[in-house]
Amino acid sequence: MQFHPDKCKVMTISRKKKQDQNKYTMRKQVGNNTYTDHTLDQVEKDLRVTVDCNLSFEHHIMEKVSKANQMIALIRRSFVYLVTENFTRLYKAIVRPHLEYANSLWM
Repeated sequence: MQFHPDKCKVMTISRKKKQDQNKYTMRKQVGNNTYTDHTLDQVEKDLRVTVDCNLSFEHHIMEKVSKANQMIALIRRSFVYLVTENFTRLYKAIVRPHLEYANSLWM
């Protein structure tokens, strides 16, 4: 798999307060090297999974719970009267996928 050097960032995952800012290079298809940037944020998102420099998934979990609550609110606003069986189907189809996405990483 070829990586696009302009879209790559380096994030050091460590418990140390001061992190080394080493220069990392990637070779472009043309043949010349380019330097990859260190991420300025403490949190990066990759494949819709939010990871911070301490490998804590608190930010990711908070985002997913917030999105699930938004979906529940959308269901409640859209239906005046909703039978429990139908709510369960809507929950499993709309809300649960947000909560279960990439949960094998942080469980």
